Amino acid sequence: MHTEKISRSSEMFPFYSRISATFNQPLKLTDTHLHKEIEIVQILNGKMCFTIYDKPLICDTGDIIIINSNIPHSSESIAPNTQQMLFQSDISLVYINTQTDITHPYLYGFLNTSTSIKPYYLFPRSTKLNRELGGYIKNIFNELHSKNDVFETYLKGYLNLLCACLNRNKILVQSHEQSNNNNLNKILPVVDFIDKNYSHPITLGNISKATHLNEYYLCRLFKNVTGQTVFNYINYIRICKAENLLAETSLSVTDIAVSVGFANTARFDEAFKRTTGTTPSKFRRHAYTAKL
Repeated sequence: MHTEKISRSSEMFPFYSRISATFNQPLKLTDTHLHKEIEIVQILNGKMCFTIYDKPLICDTGDIIIINSNIPHSSESIAPNTQQMLFQSDISLVYINTQTDITHPYLYGFLNTSTSIKPYYLFPRSTKLNRELGGYIKNIFNELHSKNDVFETYLKGYLNLLCACLNRNKILVQSHEQSNNNNLNKILPVVDFIDKNYSHPITLGNISKATHLNEYYLCRLFKNVTGQTVFNYINYIRICKAENLLAETSLSVTDIAVSVGFANTARFDEAFKRTTGTTPSKFRRHAYTAKL
């Protein structure tokens, strides 16, 4: 299994979309892999099999499947004349590009790594939600590839609608609605401190002093709101930063490990593989290949 680096269809918008070629015979399309982007696939014709956590899932013509971020999966066509429309996106970055009130994008992505998030959602073609999602995806694809006047404005609008649909139907978590409680604002000082200081050693004592929160209280509050620990979030943001550096710079793995706050390369390698399913070196090779 490897971690896939997704190339953007547009520098302005953090997603990739395409309609695949028609497969005239059964064919394995992808080996088992994962990526932080969510993946939405609509079967335009034929039939496909997705293997998710080693369990096969059959999708027929018209079906839409959503595979959540960092979920190991593979796909294959299993009927003649199979064709798919594929949409992959880092939804947290979509919010940055389409909203003005999202100030904690890493927190948003972190909330959507919760173990309570389902690995996939399947919407048969006869359902209302299938028709709604399919319409947004088709419009996004058409605007992106036609590039008519003010297509960027239309893209932002359709992306907003897609995100709203996913959130309304509890497919994604909105950071400002997490847990249906008022405690999220209480942990934002913790999040702000980590976002600004991830490259330095961070202890609970540091956070407690900066936020004026008791250590035990802030740990319990953070876990209650996010479902995960403070140190899970510290590692999450460090790995996100490291992924960008691995993909976009020629810095050595050792230099990247230090620059994002890890004490040594061994700890960085361990945390990176635990989070992404692959090593930093392999991630960089896949990122380089994706650019070719």
